[in-house]
Amino acid sequence: MISFAAEILVQIGLVVSDSAPQFVLEFSEHESRTCVLPKQGGDTVFEDILDLLGDVIRSGMLAVEAQRNKGGATLLVVQSSSIVGFATSSSTAGERVFVRVHPKVGTGRMLELAVLAEMLPNWKLGGADISPSIEEALLEWTLGAFDEGLRRLLLKGGLRNTHERIRAELKNRVRGRLLPGPWLRNVAKGKPNVLPAEFPSLEFDNPANRLLRWAIHVGIVVAQSMPRTKGIAERLRQKDRQFAGVMLAKPRAPLLNMNGLPTNLRHYAESLSLARQVIDSVRLGIRPGEVEAMSIAIDMNDVYERAFFNGLMTHQPQASRHETWKIHYSAAVPVEEGKHARSTEMIPDVWIQGTQGRLPIVVDTKWKNLLFKRGPVDLGDLLSAEETKTIKLRPEDLYQATAYAVEALQRRLADGHLCDGCVAALVYPITRPIPDYGREIQLGPFRIIIRIVAWNVTAPPLVEIGKIWERLNILATGVSLGTRSTDG
Repeated sequence: MISFAAEILVQIGLVVSDSAPQFVLEFSEHESRTCVLPKQGGDTVFEDILDLLGDVIRSGMLAVEAQRNKGGATLLVVQSSSIVGFATSSSTAGERVFVRVHPKVGTGRMLELAVLAEMLPNWKLGGADISPSIEEALLEWTLGAFDEGLRRLLLKGGLRNTHERIRAELKNRVRGRLLPGPWLRNVAKGKPNVLPAEFPSLEFDNPANRLLRWAIHVGIVVAQSMPRTKGIAERLRQKDRQFAGVMLAKPRAPLLNMNGLPTNLRHYAESLSLARQVIDSVRLGIRPGEVEAMSIAIDMNDVYERAFFNGLMTHQPQASRHETWKIHYSAAVPVEEGKHARSTEMIPDVWIQGTQGRLPIVVDTKWKNLLFKRGPVDLGDLLSAEETKTIKLRPEDLYQATAYAVEALQRRLADGHLCDGCVAALVYPITRPIPDYGREIQLGPFRIIIRIVAWNVTAPPLVEIGKIWERLNILATGVSLGTRSTDG
């Protein structure tokens, strides 16, 4: 027996499963689905749907809203965002739904981009095939990286003891500092020989080792539940034997501060960071071996932007990311100095200073499509949805690129630099090779070169980013814009 809310969600693709979790809902990145809510009790059903999908909505993977159509019917609209991955959500009535949002690119390429963006641990599967399932791929990657981090930890410096402050009740002796309050309570109970004390001790059962052991335990439970990661489960079991004597208990929040590690634990940093990823991704159930919820979500907007910048840095180390440009305004009529002054900010994704013979370059990355249609005359897109699998370019993106170029030109001139113009590039993902597009704006002696640049995200990222930099560098060094590039 399923709830009425679940019956409504079946209309937009909810699958009822014979095993836990009870429901599965799959979306692609930036996908929207609608269905009609019933006239009677529609508000109640909508609230129940929000309750069932609440954890996924809070993660940002899905957005749910109710809309009225022209006929007066209430529509349920469920939209996925740029955040991909998977999450489990539970209603207050106990129903559970597993939501999976697939990336526009394959899981292998998504993992490669996420590693380049430094949003996943830098680790390689050693030539093994990557699961096409988003949750298996992300968990396999995370657990495999954690296992490899533990291996390096044990080889590099091994497990260490740390100096801890221990509280214990000692009989007929005192060590360290006597705790008067607890001891007086023992005296009142007729146990004056039981002496509570606090003292320093070199302990193997310390917070760092407890965190690692709990992450190993979580990793084993998860790896056992997935067919492709059973080998990782066995390797983690072998490493767990190294932690004999360390208490197995869920660590209390907040987790260990990575910046405050003692000197003898510095080699722990990588493994502890990966352990926190494992713990944050999985919530175990009450029963032994039960996985109550798993969630790993990655915002592809961030992945795309960071991956492009990190890849560009290998070709142009002078590039800067998210440099803040203060834009100051003042009142149009004379007023007392300092009054009515206003300012705003421009924060381009990438800024590359101009040099002798090369124009400055400003870049904004867009996880969107290239061109779109508007108006009564349909002239057709230069790129179809089938070619790109992404959403479409907005005119405001072109306004933004032009504003960046004008401001960059103004800043260069204000700083006293001789400058002939500026290159402003909008970098968009595509899934098959297409040419770049652009225009040149002549402002007196200055040139503003606007370029719409295609990044083929199905190809190796560093190679493609290198091609993009080569094209931008040619533009910035004065080559005519008249020749279109045909590189993907």
